Amino acid sequence: MNQNELEVRIARHLIWLGEVRTIDELQNSVGRPFSSHMENLEGLDFRNTCLVQANIIKTNLMKARFEGADLTGAYLYGSKLWGATYNHKTKFPEGFNPKRRGMILVPSSCEVE
Repeated sequence: MNQNELEVRIARHLIWLGEVRTIDELQNSVGRPFSSHMENLEGLDFRNTCLVQANIIKTNLMKARFEGADLTGAYLYGSKLWGATYNHKTKFPEGFNPKRRGMILVPSSCEVE
């Protein structure tokens, strides 16, 4: 999923949440914190995506890709992350332990194995 497709998906979430009612509001919604509640986003590609202050509650993110993503301050309560991938460039909320949540560390493209 490219950045434009992700922005469309975020906009759909905002519409679903009732936070966007007009085209102008929709166009101005991009850049707001991502929000998801009890959805199936399994395998979604969040690589190099800014998810700062995101609210991702009880969401299936298994096998999602988070390499290079910024999850600083994100709220991930009850979300399933088993098999999701991250790398050394991924930023997590303070105190978050990706290994304990079943996430898999993958080498960055420029790292030598």
